[in-house]
Amino acid sequence: MTVVDESEAEKAKARGNECFKAGKFSAALAQYDEALRLYGRGQETSASRSKVLGNMAAVFLKLGDYERTDAAASEALGLDPSFHKARFRRAQARNKQEDWEGLDSDANFLIRANREAQVLTSSELSALTKLAVTARRSKAKPASQVNKPAAAAAESAGNSGDEAARLGL
Repeated sequence: MTVVDESEAEKAKARGNECFKAGKFSAALAQYDEALRLYGRGQETSASRSKVLGNMAAVFLKLGDYERTDAAASEALGLDPSFHKARFRRAQARNKQEDWEGLDSDANFLIRANREAQVLTSSELSALTKLAVTARRSKAKPASQVNKPAAAAAESAGNSGDEAARLGL
């Protein structure tokens, strides 16, 4: 399928962004779905489609639908592996799903990418470092001992910067 109307797809995406900002998440998803339909499946629109999928991941994250966040972010990354916002959203979803292996993989990728070029804000990097530390700790525990989401455990982790350095992050 080729692009039906790229300018209409961009308009739908923009309407979705406005709905997202207004907290109208169902309406945002409807607009993003429309944008994807209008973009079609052509290679020439893969970057645009990736951004829309990343926006959808943000909506699902806000709605607490972590499986769909993971799926949308993964699809976005399939189109554009360097889309760091999508990888960050996927890491957040994987934290909530207690997918420590996936979280650790995404966190390490982003931390390495951030060393080469500033791809994360300082607050994103701080949050990601805490998540990575907790993922490493949780992976080392038997499953029966892992009962807290990483975010809560990271809060009690103390100085995660020192811990991150110790863990080689």
